[in-house]
Amino acid sequence: MSAYSEDVLISKLNKLVDTQESISLLSQWFMYHRRHVATSVDIWNRELRKASSARKVSFIYLCNDVCQNSRRKGPEFIREFRKVLPDAVEHAYRHATADVQNKIRRVVNIWEEREVFDRDFLNELRKRFAGTNSPQLGSSNAKRAIDKQIKTSIPTTPPPGRSDIVRIYTSNEKKICDIYIF
Repeated sequence: MSAYSEDVLISKLNKLVDTQESISLLSQWFMYHRRHVATSVDIWNRELRKASSARKVSFIYLCNDVCQNSRRKGPEFIREFRKVLPDAVEHAYRHATADVQNKIRRVVNIWEEREVFDRDFLNELRKRFAGTNSPQLGSSNAKRAIDKQIKTSIPTTPPPGRSDIVRIYTSNEKKICDIYIF
């Protein structure tokens, strides 16, 4: 592993891409240099804010990988990320497209499923989502993204329950029998 310095970490974060290999390698580097946890998380937070909208999700994925490894090997990264995540996640979410916002919400759900952070903390993160504006795509693109999200996430009619299906089948069977009796 390369020696730790702020410049080395900044360089590595600038090279971070949205692939499992890139994220895993940098996560291992974070874990190897765990004694610099406070500085590393501070630099992660600073560089996240400088990153382009498309790259911000890679920073969230890196945080996810580091925190999940930290949960198994020692909680120091979880403690440090807790300090910056509410503002960092809100910032990343606010500057994201609808697709990236879904990815960020998915990471928060994974943290709940795997109990990386406690439920109260995760609910605080979710409140930050509600407090942000819509995707920052430009007015017409943002409206289309929201309309598409609404159309795909809300069914127009609820699916029939089992009793409804039996009732419809029985009703149709009766109608067919009535037709053939006459």
